[in-house]
Amino acid sequence: MDKKFKVFVILAFVLLFAGMVVGGFFIVTSLSTKDMPPSSEQVEGNINPKNVEIFQLEGDITTNLVSEEDKDSKHVIKITVGFAVNKKSKDFKEVAKQFSEKEILIRNEVIEILRNQSYESMAKADAQETLSEIIVSRLSTLLFTQSIEDMYFGDFFVQ
Repeated sequence: MDKKFKVFVILAFVLLFAGMVVGGFFIVTSLSTKDMPPSSEQVEGNINPKNVEIFQLEGDITTNLVSEEDKDSKHVIKITVGFAVNKKSKDFKEVAKQFSEKEILIRNEVIEILRNQSYESMAKADAQETLSEIIVSRLSTLLFTQSIEDMYFGDFFVQ
């Protein structure tokens, strides 16, 4: 009986040790993957640069802003913009064609949006993000697409 007990104890220690090794392995791998940047398949909410093409509007866009505080003051905004379009979307080719053929309509839409903005709202810290959301939404409607992923500012000058 003494010999069977020793075998049982040794077997229990081996199983306990194996369980600790396997558990430690899973803990270490789960902690190390949290610090790693996401792979291209894991990117969610962020734009994978491999899947977009940037369409930049030619030249600057400069227009007046309204002022909520002082009706007599004159303020302007000057921007350059580019749009990230998802290359994997089903209507990518059509949207790419529209960006080149309808650039004047796109510029006009951006100018119209800018002219309705106040100087005070454009001087805020989140002005670019807010303006980007408005413009992307309106251009998506204008071009009948959901493939415009984001908008980037080359210049953003408010005076």
